Amino acid sequence: MLLLQMILNILLGDPHERQFKIRENIQILSEKPAFNNLKEGIYINAVKVKKLLYVFVHLVGPLSYFIISTVWGTFFTTKSTFENISDSLSVMAIYHVFMSLLWFFYLDRLDKDINQITKEINDNKM
Repeated sequence: MLLLQMILNILLGDPHERQFKIRENIQILSEKPAFNNLKEGIYINAVKVKKLLYVFVHLVGPLSYFIISTVWGTFFTTKSTFENISDSLSVMAIYHVFMSLLWFFYLDRLDKDINQITKEINDNKM
C-alpha cells in the first residue's frame, strides 16, 4: 500500500517536487528489510523501477479495486452480483483509459527522472 501511495504521489504531485519525491521514495524502499538485497550488490536500475510502476498502476490497483468493490457490493448493498461486477468493470475501464493516457504523455518525463535517480543511487553504493 505504501508503494502504491508513493506512485500516485509521484504521478499526480507537483512537477517541481517530483524528482525529490522519487529519490526520497526509492531511498525509503531501499531501507525496508524486504529490499536489503539492494544494499548487498544487486543494483536497482531504471527498468526495474518502470516495471514496478507499470505493474502497480495497471494491474495491482485495478484488480484490488475490482475485488474490494465486488465483495463490498455483494455483502453490503442490495444490488445483485452481476450489477456489482458490471459497475466495477465500467469504473476499471474509465480508470484504464485515464491511466493509459497519463502513462503515455508522462512517460518521457518519468524516464529522465528515473534514470538520473537510479544512477545517483548506484553511484552512492559503490
